Amino acid sequence: FGHMARWLKHKPYTSLGETPPGCILTDGSKAHGSDCLSPMDPGSLALLDDVFSQLLPHFASRNFNVGCDETFDVGQGRSREACARLGRGRVYLDFLLKVHDLVRRQPVDDAKPHRTARRASCRRLRRQNARAEAVEAPSREPV
Repeated sequence: FGHMARWLKHKPYTSLGETPPGCILTDGSKAHGSDCLSPMDPGSLALLDDVFSQLLPHFASRNFNVGCDETFDVGQGRSREACARLGRGRVYLDFLLKVHDLVRRQPVDDAKPHRTARRASCRRLRRQNARAEAVEAPSREPV
């Protein structure tokens, strides 16, 4: 839920940030915006669910990077009280587990070849093509 600044700068999503503009940070300064979703806002999960449901059907891999690193904002704004009560790690993990559930609920089309299999097939086809071209190439020996 980090790396979301490009989304959170737009009005429909600004309120989902951990430190929306004007939010008073733990050091007393005002936030200019957020880089991560607030783990306390149910709308954060709704946004991720919507994005995942639109993107994941186009990929066959069973591996998915949810991008939950660099969540420096967590505990600085809207999740401050929960982090003080439960601990920052617990708040992070609870949200990460909810994100994991969202991804697990997405259907996987086992009929699609996995990306790695497709990549291997492309390499194999390129090798076969290169061999065929070598065989079909005219001799370069002087006549």
